[in-house]
Parts: sequence; C-alpha cells; structure tokens
Amino acid sequence: MKRRFSKLWLFFCLLGSASLGVAQNLPSYYPADFDNIGVVDAVGTRGESLVVGDVFYNVSSETQVHGLRSRKVTLGWIKPGSRIGFTQQGDYIFEIWLLPGDYAAGNKE
Repeated sequence: MKRRFSKLWLFFCLLGSASLGVAQNLPSYYPADFDNIGVVDAVGTRGESLVVGDVFYNVSSETQVHGLRSRKVTLGWIKPGSRIGFTQQGDYIFEIWLLPGDYAAGNKE
C-alpha cells in the first residue's frame, strides 16, 4: 500500500511540475522580471488609467502593450481580470505585458 501511494504521489508531483512549466512559457520578447505583476481590477472609461490590485495607475497612448502572441497590441486588449506584468515610475505605467492567468512570478522559461 505504501509503495502504491508513493508512486501515485510521484505521478502527481511530476504532472504538476509539467503543467507549471507549460504555463510559464512566455515569448522571447518578454523580460525576465517586471516592476510589478497583478490582476486588472478596472480600466478607465477612456483607457487613461488602470486599477491593478486596488492601486490606481495612469497610462497613456504612449504606453506600450505586449501580447502573448503579438509583440505589440493596443491598450484595448487590457480588460478587468487580465493578469499583467508592467514597468512603472510612480503611478505611471510605461510598458505592459499580458500574462497567462496562471502565471507565477519569477518562473519565465
């Protein structure tokens, strides 16, 4: 019984680590680290602001946005519930990378 449990436990550990690896596979144009990572709570009515993790940030038409399948996308791709990584200075976001919903920080492969 103990041997059977050990094999089953090993199977689920390997399965879990394999799925984690797939989820973390980001495009080569994504940085290794972000200033911040979070889930978008709200988008300003004219796309001039984002609330991420209950924190207000300003964005502009100059803010660069990167998608998982396209190096350059528009701010219109950012929706409430989107997981993003971004670079910032104060309350201004300079660059945004859309992330998979199950992305865990520090695990880019």
